[in-house]
Amino acid sequence: MRRGQFKTIPLEVGGRVFVSTSLGQVAAVDAGSGETLWAWDPESWRAGRPANLGFQHRGVAFWTDGERERVLIPTHDRRLVSLDAATGEPDPAFGDGGAVEMTPHLGRKVMERLTTHSSPPAICGNTVIVGSIVADFATHKEAPPGFVRAYDIPTGDLAWVFHTIPQEDELGVETWENESWRYSGNTNVWSMIAVDEEAGIAYLPIGTPTNDLYGGHRLGDNLYAESIVAVDCETGERQWHYQFVHHGLWDYDPPTAPNLFEATVNGKPVRGVVQVTKQAFAFVFDRTTGKPVWEIEEREVPPSEVPGRPNPSPPGPLRSTARASPRTT
Repeated sequence: MRRGQFKTIPLEVGGRVFVSTSLGQVAAVDAGSGETLWAWDPESWRAGRPANLGFQHRGVAFWTDGERERVLIPTHDRRLVSLDAATGEPDPAFGDGGAVEMTPHLGRKVMERLTTHSSPPAICGNTVIVGSIVADFATHKEAPPGFVRAYDIPTGDLAWVFHTIPQEDELGVETWENESWRYSGNTNVWSMIAVDEEAGIAYLPIGTPTNDLYGGHRLGDNLYAESIVAVDCETGERQWHYQFVHHGLWDYDPPTAPNLFEATVNGKPVRGVVQVTKQAFAFVFDRTTGKPVWEIEEREVPPSEVPGRPNPSPPGPLRSTARASPRTT
């Protein structure tokens, strides 16, 4: 474990600060005095070094229904844990003694050591929504998929799964040519999820498919990789999406949570969402309809000459990168 991996986002509620440590432990601290109120260790470190970035964790989430208060953390060893915010004890009503094993809900047999959880989950009503990290191995075409999972907070029951890689007969499956959707992985939400509780919508910043640097084994546009996807909090149903890069390469996954805002644009009120990308663009949408607030220009890029990659004459498969209007950068 490296000290530089301490990345937790402190969460303050009612004079208490809730944090996670790099080893995935959870602590509650008095915000005024710094006194430790309680600490809890899931001992997820016993499973070994977490995938990709190793021992690092970005934080926890808080939920209350007015009577109960819970702190929720997705662990390095692929569990979702619910703790009593007052005592730090696992909630016996949640899952199996306070925890839910999340890997079985991927619906595919995977190598568990290639996936982990380190970002705080998102809370929307009584639903907790969880992303994941998947190891970025440049030597494998197969990898665990980064499907987004959601759970009922009072019980731990599975609420829904959003297939970030469309599965058979789902919208967009044809963009994973030669049935590459069956074995391709990653396409995960490793950063944080934004939520509009009033609208009941969660905004997913979805990353690059297996693997970041070569796509010869997953021809096509690869929906929903490198996209922002708005889903219904209760059902996981897609509301709208926008793909920033078609058939993405070069690790262009969205690195931040989407940002919600309200503004006046051309004299009209806008309730929008902004997704910042690694290319230093800010893509701006109406958060309900997904319509771009300002024009987005898509530019085709030259076809690849890498062996194993197609080199078609136009029109050929679309390989383009979306460029935001200069007014949105």
